[in-house]
Amino acid sequence: MKTLIVGFSDGGNLFSKLIKWVTGSKVSHTFVKLNIDGVDVVYQASGLCINHENYDIFLDHELVVELYEASITEEDWAEQSRRRWQSVGRAYGWKEIIGFVWVLAWRRLGRKVKNPFFDGQHSDICVDEAAWHIGIEGDGTWTPEDFRHCCEQNLKRVK
Repeated sequence: MKTLIVGFSDGGNLFSKLIKWVTGSKVSHTFVKLNIDGVDVVYQASGLCINHENYDIFLDHELVVELYEASITEEDWAEQSRRRWQSVGRAYGWKEIIGFVWVLAWRRLGRKVKNPFFDGQHSDICVDEAAWHIGIEGDGTWTPEDFRHCCEQNLKRVK
């Protein structure tokens, strides 16, 4: 078995504050922390694309709020590694974020609707990218807080 960490953070910048305010979340960002060849690396959808970032550099601009540990089989780890490298550089889901506002508006009225811009293939947001690491296929409707609650109920908290 391999171990990966699902993390939740807050960048403290204007975009992070906007995400927290609009979604009602305690956190603004979701990421996966991996150890690759002895180096702690963050895999995330952030900025303009899906990317990897050295964990120490990540900590220079993100406040880590919570971390959860997940055990992954060797087979799943290999598949995830392949998918991660194929996804690096794929565009951040800005249209999906716009569609997410639609989802949240209807959610506040008590209705569940689909994100009209989610396709899961050409772009992603941080929640969707982190969720598939623990076997959840995103649908463009989860807030960071929704995913945090899922991890809280199903994974071991380590911070």
